[in-house]
Amino acid sequence: MISKCPQFPIFLETVPPNKDTNEEQLKKKVDGVETVVAPLREKESLDGLFIPELSEEELGVAKFDSLQYALALKDTTALPCVPYKIVANLDATSLTEWVALGQSKGIQGSVFVGGLSSKNTYKFDVAEANQTIAKQHPDGSFSVGNICIPTRRKKPDATADGEKNSGGSPTATLDEPERVFHKTKNGCTFFPTQIIWDVPSTTALLKEYYELCQLGGVTPATIVLAITPIGRESDIKFLKSLRVKIDEEQEKAILASDERGRTSVDLIKKNLTAIVEFVKENKLDVPLGLLLSPMFPRNNKYNDELAEHWKAFRT
Repeated sequence: MISKCPQFPIFLETVPPNKDTNEEQLKKKVDGVETVVAPLREKESLDGLFIPELSEEELGVAKFDSLQYALALKDTTALPCVPYKIVANLDATSLTEWVALGQSKGIQGSVFVGGLSSKNTYKFDVAEANQTIAKQHPDGSFSVGNICIPTRRKKPDATADGEKNSGGSPTATLDEPERVFHKTKNGCTFFPTQIIWDVPSTTALLKEYYELCQLGGVTPATIVLAITPIGRESDIKFLKSLRVKIDEEQEKAILASDERGRTSVDLIKKNLTAIVEFVKENKLDVPLGLLLSPMFPRNNKYNDELAEHWKAFRT
């Protein structure tokens, strides 16, 4: 799916409603997403939708099935939709059946996610899931994605910081560039990142990942940079609860501003420019994409501006 997108593709993230959502409520939710999508689609500023799978264990409330929500969105928006799938408690057979069901209904890719707790041992690793599905689709008819966290770096003599799926995982003791490289070798073709609010950690990961790919003779996957504006102090607290690292000076600038949302968007554009320029100056042949992750409906008003800024890199 990613390979069919233009250079510097743009995606929009939309979170599924609660599991007990009825048909009428689902339609209202999907129609609301279509309202957000329509202006971007008309300007050819959107290449698809990403739909996270959020577990009840993580949120304390069950969410609507990511695949079913993706299918509803696909029918309404006519855009490629990429549902996430938590694979930790699956096996090769159940994952194959899930992918086959999605593919039969026009789904061309998914983001596989590991388990939530480093204390648990899970029976199915993300790298194994990648390998299972990639081998079944050597023609690239189904794209496999994984999460990338640029700030998740290995501490000396310790398991990588913030590794969710360390129980039984062969990648648990690897640093993030090595982990991304390992997953690429096992069939992953794109990596949506955690929200980016720290440029140095992102450029460091891109450089080290590219060098590993060069040494290993592996074609780099597309790194899809996730961004979200910050409009309130509570937004910062929420992002930090998700272990998002926010540049201290940029955080101060946002909090000191009378127009925090506006200031944050200007800083996001500055950060994206810095990352793209770094990649070009260092001749890193790593494809980049953009994931608009508004977090809150009030941030959707910035989607068009951020998308246009990103599209300018295509020339």
